[in-house]
Amino acid sequence: MLNTNDFSVRFPVQAFRATFDGRIVCANTNLVRLLGYDAPEELYLAMSNGYLEQCYPRPGLRDLLFQKLRSHGQVDGFEIPMRRKNGSVFWAAVHASAVSGPHDGDAVVEGFLLDITAKHSMQEVIQSSRDTVRNLLDSMESHSIMLHEGGTVLAVNKAFASWLNLSFHQVVGANIFHTDTVVRLGSELLEGIENVLCSGMEANVLETSGGEAFSTDIRPVFNGDGMLRHLVVKRYDLSKHRALREALQESETRYNSLFSQAGDAIFIHDYQGRILDVNPAAALLLESSRETLINENLSTFLEKGTSIQSHLNEDYSRAPLQQAFEVVCITSSKRRVCLELTARPVDYHGRRCILCVGRDVSRRKDVERKLYEAKRAAEENLRLKDEFLANVTHELRTPMSSILGLSELGLLKNEASDPKTYLKKIHAVSDQLLQLVNSILDLSVLEAGKLALEDETFHFDEIVGTVIDTLQYQADQAGIQLSAEVDPDLAGFYQGDAPRLRQVLLNLTANALKYTNEGQVAVSVRPARSSALAQGEGLVPIVVEVSDTGIGIAANQIEFVFERFRRLPQEGAKRIRGSGIGLAVCKRLVDLMGGSISVRSELGVGSTFSVTVPVRRVEETPAATGSVPFVSRRPLRILLAEDDPINLKMYSEILEEGGHTVDCVLDGQEAVEAFMRADYDLILLDVNMPVCDGYGAAKRIRSLEPIRQKRTPILVMSALPEHRIVGECAVHGIDGYIPKPVTMQDLLQTIDAHSSGESVGEAAKDECVTGERIVDFSRLQEQFDGKEQRIRSVCNSFVQNAPRYIEEMEEALAEWDGERLYRVSHSFSSVAKVFGSATAVEVCHDVMKAAKSCDWSAAENKIHKTNGVIQNMCEEIGKMAWE
Repeated sequence: MLNTNDFSVRFPVQAFRATFDGRIVCANTNLVRLLGYDAPEELYLAMSNGYLEQCYPRPGLRDLLFQKLRSHGQVDGFEIPMRRKNGSVFWAAVHASAVSGPHDGDAVVEGFLLDITAKHSMQEVIQSSRDTVRNLLDSMESHSIMLHEGGTVLAVNKAFASWLNLSFHQVVGANIFHTDTVVRLGSELLEGIENVLCSGMEANVLETSGGEAFSTDIRPVFNGDGMLRHLVVKRYDLSKHRALREALQESETRYNSLFSQAGDAIFIHDYQGRILDVNPAAALLLESSRETLINENLSTFLEKGTSIQSHLNEDYSRAPLQQAFEVVCITSSKRRVCLELTARPVDYHGRRCILCVGRDVSRRKDVERKLYEAKRAAEENLRLKDEFLANVTHELRTPMSSILGLSELGLLKNEASDPKTYLKKIHAVSDQLLQLVNSILDLSVLEAGKLALEDETFHFDEIVGTVIDTLQYQADQAGIQLSAEVDPDLAGFYQGDAPRLRQVLLNLTANALKYTNEGQVAVSVRPARSSALAQGEGLVPIVVEVSDTGIGIAANQIEFVFERFRRLPQEGAKRIRGSGIGLAVCKRLVDLMGGSISVRSELGVGSTFSVTVPVRRVEETPAATGSVPFVSRRPLRILLAEDDPINLKMYSEILEEGGHTVDCVLDGQEAVEAFMRADYDLILLDVNMPVCDGYGAAKRIRSLEPIRQKRTPILVMSALPEHRIVGECAVHGIDGYIPKPVTMQDLLQTIDAHSSGESVGEAAKDECVTGERIVDFSRLQEQFDGKEQRIRSVCNSFVQNAPRYIEEMEEALAEWDGERLYRVSHSFSSVAKVFGSATAVEVCHDVMKAAKSCDWSAAENKIHKTNGVIQNMCEEIGKMAWE
């Protein structure tokens, strides 16, 4: 047992005394300093205050150390990590013995320790190097082994050991030259190793065994004195290498095929933009050749200011992921192409480059742009329609309020008062209301492409005079001078759509009055000095101008004046009402008539609207017409079905004023029952009725007619647009319709037209064209390249089958099947065009027109005429030029 006083003297190294739990109770100065303390007392105090647990980073090794001391009494060189005061760790080798303590019965540990941190670190480095070498060897696909010059195996990798069907430990230490060794190598390899040991020169040995082939490299390793230390042997499986080469070649073939056949454009370029390679799709896209593009800079084909590198990561040379973006390319022909590119860095022939795959998305971008524009247009149309509904609601309520107010005033007056004053005002306001409704309907029909032009004779003085008479009172009330002038050169009669021309002029003049606060509105009609419109076949382009001194139109608003539902900003002194469809209707009507419309305007000065339309001059003077009441040709017995009592009373009185006898019913069912009880000359049905509507009633009446063996004309009345009525009329066997609101003149004239009962047979026969040839044989020669046999075949087929068209037309007429009649007529018109027969095509179109309007009388006439034309064609074909 050592005394505490001479402890540090006798143990100049790091000496200590400790209890069996590891607490140091005595230490010399060297140990105190090693542990990072200034004095022994500081160390002892730290041991009492928790440093004991911190001093041993690995408590398990500490417990093992003191367990060995209890069981064996001493330890020599036990390695254990310890922690200093500052937290750093060092490794120590402990040499200690168990001895008796200063007090009887106590046992302590005395000894010393050495700092072996440097040694331990070196051991870790050596072990790490060994592990690295081991990992390198194991990662090699080749069979690798390291031999001592005497043939002892120093190291081997897993591939070699696995090939030998041995473990690592079985191979290492074995001698390849001993007869009892477990490492069995081929004779070629053993001979090659012996040769290298003798010559000190590298060698390569080719081994073949059991269908396997190996190439083995044997390399000697010398020390600094030039003495042989060991051999390194590497064996390569040639069969695997051959498979890899084949796989590589297959991969290259697949790549080349994909590269050349890809539909997308592929560019490979360096980081300076120089093109290294392109596929055929890229060359086609840029309208150039591969040879021309290589070594060109890609930036020359990009829109100015575009850079592919700018779309990659900042450190694009290491960017692992591809990135998609859009660029605009300029082709060799200066055509702009929008490309969607995917770019990523790749290795190309040992250098870092950028691979770009591009797809032409120009069409998609165009579609996207059009969709966006369509969306904007739809949103604008929706906004304009909302505004239109608000405006038209106001415009409808205004005359309705006037009608209600005037009728209430008329009812309040005594019986002695003259009601005509109020009735005239109500009639005028109703006419205003009707014009608004008609404008809305006209726009609907025009946009549906269902409005048909009329063709009648008129005089410009009459049209202009009617418009001036209609608007003169309005102009006088506003204090505006309204004037009109028709060029003397336009005297006489013209043919065209007079009602539509009058409507356009009325709309433009009324619009001018509406936007003029003071001054004048002037209407002028004159021949066009120069016009792009066709002037052949008697057509004369005329110009109608309406000028005003109104508020004018701003330059940036002129392009919108003819848009539907568009109401321009108002800067005049008075508030101006309007639906925003008048000018739109004018524009569409003028376009339908084959004309043009334009406007010149200056804000605060006025506007001039100019319309140019073609009309046909006629020499004959039409019979004079007056405003005398219409008189029917003969009185009829008419069945009238109308569910509205007021309308029923009004229509019946109009018909009775026309000299007809009228039976009234309130719905379609009653109309059918009345038809079964009595014989009528004409049936007039409202479309929308309870119990049974007009269509249903007409269909049931037609099914009952065979019993009577008589066909009765049926007309319907409806406020729906014409294009929605015509098809239904054809399906249900209805002869015609009368649009609502119904006027007396229209009602009586339509009924009289469908009840004339004139025979059409002889008249149709006289109309057949027989004076000149109606088959163009030169056209047949041209179409069939002068091949007589083919022309004969086609002509014989026509002569045999043409009469069937007439049979089908007559069957459709008998069944009042307008759709079938239209279809058969259209089919025959196509055949007639083959024979160059303009006459046949014309009469077919007449039949189609009659079928579409359900004008059965006209259809019968035109079918008869078509029959005559077919007979003439057959006769001419029988006398063809080959006879």
